[in-house]
Amino acid sequence: MQPVGFLNKQAFYLLKNPIYAWLLTGLFALFPLTGWLSLAVMALVTLRLGWFDGVRCLIVGLTVSICFAEVVGQLPEVLDTVVPTYLLCYGCALLLKRSASWQLIAIATLTVAVTVIFWVHSFAENFLIEQYKFLLQVIKAIDRENLIMQVFRNQNVESQLKFAHYLFGIKVLSVLLSVMIPLLLARSVQSALYYPGGFKNEMLNFRASRFGFILLMLMVLGAYQNNLLSISCLPIFFVYLMMAGISLILNLLAKKRNTVIYATLFLPMILLPYIVL
Repeated sequence: MQPVGFLNKQAFYLLKNPIYAWLLTGLFALFPLTGWLSLAVMALVTLRLGWFDGVRCLIVGLTVSICFAEVVGQLPEVLDTVVPTYLLCYGCALLLKRSASWQLIAIATLTVAVTVIFWVHSFAENFLIEQYKFLLQVIKAIDRENLIMQVFRNQNVESQLKFAHYLFGIKVLSVLLSVMIPLLLARSVQSALYYPGGFKNEMLNFRASRFGFILLMLMVLGAYQNNLLSISCLPIFFVYLMMAGISLILNLLAKKRNTVIYATLFLPMILLPYIVL
């Protein structure tokens, strides 16, 4: 069956021509706003053709990214963000190919994220402070009237430390989202080419584990007690449970559309009557 649509045609062609896949992987890696497309090409090749073809795209993407960063003087930023993103995206694509389970992908990415946060929290806390100072420099360059900087200057050392840990959690979350978005795109294209309707079913059937919900509650409690490790992990578990909730709502909407619509209309008046006009 011939693919329909520009995106599907390009995907079908690059799967048949490795050199074209390498070219796109390297070309998209050169520009900051198209780097996620480089990851999507690598993920698609890995999902469809296997680990060896995926490794070749991985090597091309990393080589181009590192060489370009060396030229423009941004090598440290690439080493602590772009390289982990490529490696994690490749690993997730390989795991998804073998397991076909998004639940397993979520568990694996959460495990990696928590491990990295725990390691940095325990052995490289100075890295968090450096990231925080770098953010202050960026804000200072943007905030010409010093409105935002006054807020940061008035914070005590404890508040600055908590904010630094929270920002590191946001940074880890951004890496995870940079992995998941290309992986979702690659899986949807693969489904459109070879398994029509398969991607939709996978998304509708995605559920969070009970253990993940328990961990989220523990993170909330720990953040309330000013635990720095919990503060860093809180954004990651919150987004994980939120995505699982969206999948559940869409599943209910697909199966019991009228029931979900009526519940959406009347539930706010029952639970939060004081904010409903």
